[in-house]
Amino acid sequence: MISTPRLRRLRLRNIRCFEEIDIDFTDQATGNAVSWAMILGDNSSGKSTVLKAIALALAPLKEANALFESDSRSEWLRRETGEGSIEVELDSGPRQLRIVRESYGERIDNSASFASQSPIEEPLLVCGYGASRRSFGTQSHNGYSVRGAVATLFNPDAPLQNPELSLRRLTSSAQAGEEDLLLRIDRVLDLPEGSTQLGPEGLAIKGPWGSFLPVSSLSDGYRATLSWILDLLGWALLRDRGIPDSLLEGLVLLDEIEQHLHPRWQRRILGQLRKQFPGIQFVVTTHAPLCVTGTTDLEDAEVNLVHLGWNGPAVEARGGLKPPRGQRADQILTSYLFGLGTTTDDQTKQEIHRLSELLGRSSQELSTAEKEEIEKLRTELDSRLGPHETKLEAAVASKMDHALDHVLKESVQARLDEMRGPVALSAAADFEARRQLKELLAPEPTPTAR
Repeated sequence: MISTPRLRRLRLRNIRCFEEIDIDFTDQATGNAVSWAMILGDNSSGKSTVLKAIALALAPLKEANALFESDSRSEWLRRETGEGSIEVELDSGPRQLRIVRESYGERIDNSASFASQSPIEEPLLVCGYGASRRSFGTQSHNGYSVRGAVATLFNPDAPLQNPELSLRRLTSSAQAGEEDLLLRIDRVLDLPEGSTQLGPEGLAIKGPWGSFLPVSSLSDGYRATLSWILDLLGWALLRDRGIPDSLLEGLVLLDEIEQHLHPRWQRRILGQLRKQFPGIQFVVTTHAPLCVTGTTDLEDAEVNLVHLGWNGPAVEARGGLKPPRGQRADQILTSYLFGLGTTTDDQTKQEIHRLSELLGRSSQELSTAEKEEIEKLRTELDSRLGPHETKLEAAVASKMDHALDHVLKESVQARLDEMRGPVALSAAADFEARRQLKELLAPEPTPTAR
C-alpha cells in the first residue's frame, strides 16, 4: 500500500512557454494518482521545464533557491510578464512558488504568502535526472537533499553519485542483499540473471559482448541507465530508509527516458522499471514511439500520457490520455501524439501523392501517357510496399474494406468509381488510403487538462 504522498497536479502560470496550464496526474476513473506519467511534445514545447518546475516546488525553499540560481537556462518568466507561479498538488496538499522579475533579474519570492509549503509527511524521496546524466561523481554524500538528487535536471555538468560506491553502501547496510540488488540491475538492464557482479576490482557488467566489463568501458546505453538507477538507490539509502526494496516509495523525474537505448530496450524499459520499483511514481519525457508503446504494459489506471503542443504564442497541455493499445510504432508516430505526416520516405510519398492525383480524374480526362504513368506507379508501389505487412493485417484490412464499401455505396461510391475509371487502385495504395481514412474517422481521446 502506498503511504508516501503522490503528485496529483501541476499548475504553471507565466512560466517560460506556458501562459497557463493545468496537468492532471490522476486517473479519471479512480481518482488516484497514476504511477506513470509520460510527457510528449516537440522540441522546445516545455517538457524539461515541467520536470524542473515539479522539482523546484517540492524542494525546501533554501534548496529551491539554489536550484533556481544553478539552472542552465536563465529566464523562467514569459516575456513581458512580471511574475509567474508554480503550484503542485500532492495527496497531502498544495505547494506553491512565485517567481518575480526585478530590475537585476528574476528570483523566487521568499515571502510566506507566496512560498507556501504545506508539510510533507516524511519521508518523501524525490530524484531527478536530466537528459545529460552520464557523469559519475567521486564525492561522498553524507545525507539526502532534493537539491543534490535533482541536480542534473538543472545543470548538465552536475555529476551523479559513483555507482560502485552506491552499490557497496547498499550491500553493506544492515538489511542489504547483494544478490537481490544485482538481480534487480540485471532486469532493468534487460540482461540475463548473473550479468552484474561486484568484486574486488569493482562493478562489472556482462552483456552480449560475452565478458565482464567495468562500468567505465560500457556503452552509453548501459552506462547511462545504470548510473541513474544506482544514483536513485544511493539517495534512497541516504534518506535513512534502509535498503531500497519492493516497498521503496518516492518520485522520479526522468528526462528523455530513451537516451541511448536500443529500440527493443525502449519497448521494455517501462515494464521492467514498474516491476522493480512498484512504489515509485515516475514522471518521464520521451521522443520515442516505442517508449509510448511500452505504456501498454501498464494498466490504464496506472498511466497518463500528456501531450504538449503550441497553440499560438503559448504551449497547451492535453492530458489524461491512455496507452495507444493495438497501434504500431509507425501509427503512433503519425497520430496526434507525434504529429508526423508520414513515416514513408519522400520519394514514395511523392509517388503516392501523384498516383492519388491521377486517380482523382475521370478516365476521359486522362491522356494515354498519364494512363501509362498510373500503371507504372502502381507496379512500383506494389513492389516496394507490398499489399499488407502481415497475414493478420490482411485479414483485418479485408473486414475493414467490407465495412467501408458498405458505407461508401450509399454515399460516394459512384463518384469514386467514376474517378477511378477503368484503372484499379493498387492493393498497397488502396490499403493505405483506407487505413488513413479509418484513423481519421476514429475519435481521439477527449483532453482532460489544458
